[in-house]
Amino acid sequence: MIKTILETLRDNLGDSATLKAWSQSNYGKDHNVFLGYNPESPPSESLWPAIVIAKVSLAERARSRKTFRILIGYFIGDSNTTTSDNKITYSGFLNSEIFRETAEDVIMVSRKTLGKINIIDAGTFENLVFPLFTTTSLIEVEDIWSSQSSNP
Repeated sequence: MIKTILETLRDNLGDSATLKAWSQSNYGKDHNVFLGYNPESPPSESLWPAIVIAKVSLAERARSRKTFRILIGYFIGDSNTTTSDNKITYSGFLNSEIFRETAEDVIMVSRKTLGKINIIDAGTFENLVFPLFTTTSLIEVEDIWSSQSSNP
């Protein structure tokens, strides 16, 4: 059931000691996890770093099995830069990628509960408002409950 999938992802991402430690170490506060959001009013700066489970679609329906695609966004607010000679690095850009990769590791651990999960796309999203840096993951999750419930 999609409700179970989404709530499990939300809970695993929200409760992750690894993500909490990373957020505390880099931003001095815990991250927030949203199941859904208002696209006209994304999470405010006070709520960054944030993870947003933003979109769900049915990718495949075969017999008693359903596969869902879930879009997850990662929000980092960080205007700091480091400069070395002629090389300039925006910390928010780099940290948004690290935050995404760390969260994807947590998502893959969710396979223990949810079953088959694949990350089918990931990358940087165009900055909406500086200093917001956003990355995304598109994952596929096979609904193991729908296939189990139809078996006698």
